[in-house]
Amino acid sequence: MPEGIFVRLTIGRAVDADGNIHLEGKGVVPDVDVPVTTETLQRQANGEDVVLEAAVKAISEPQGAGITPSGPPELASPSAAASAFSSGVSFLEGVAREQYEDADYAVPGTLTFTIPLLKEETLLWLYAWCTTTTEVLNQNFENIELKFVLDGEEIPLDQFRQEDLENNGRQCRLYYTALSKWPAGEHHLSTAATFTAPINDGTADYEAGDYVLDYAVFMKP
Repeated sequence: MPEGIFVRLTIGRAVDADGNIHLEGKGVVPDVDVPVTTETLQRQANGEDVVLEAAVKAISEPQGAGITPSGPPELASPSAAASAFSSGVSFLEGVAREQYEDADYAVPGTLTFTIPLLKEETLLWLYAWCTTTTEVLNQNFENIELKFVLDGEEIPLDQFRQEDLENNGRQCRLYYTALSKWPAGEHHLSTAATFTAPINDGTADYEAGDYVLDYAVFMKP
């Protein structure tokens, strides 16, 4: 061919086990509609790419977002929760998109966690507080009030497994349960630890206030 022009001819064809040609036919059918309205046409005329914005939102938003679930996940009994804990079931924080430093947990405020679930999974919902000694641990809990809320309903503490244990030379008190059988949709959980007075865990001071962990769990439909 003159002037460096060349022609490339396909000499092979990819097919599946049934002889169907790959990457041909109707392909991937779009399932996110961007309506043509006066508003979207005006935004497009102003230089906004409404189709790209819809695509970014669809990709970044977890599947199940905006769907009201048929009910809450199943709450394990204290003994079943202990078995899940000992078997190494993941904590909610362990599968969340967000990660925080120790310093973020050490001040009053709210930390949020986004947890997309693509398949059924059992997760541990836990609050833990550690101190230098058992005496300090008991003193601290005289000024710590806990509140667990699952999909708008407060869960009594007696439905959680409570354990005191030693971890790396520190004395810890745990309240936890295991959650499973998540109905499709968007679930919300929160753990609120209210320090009714300033406390010291034996090494550091903590202000009085609400220390809240807020979880959004999205179960794929």
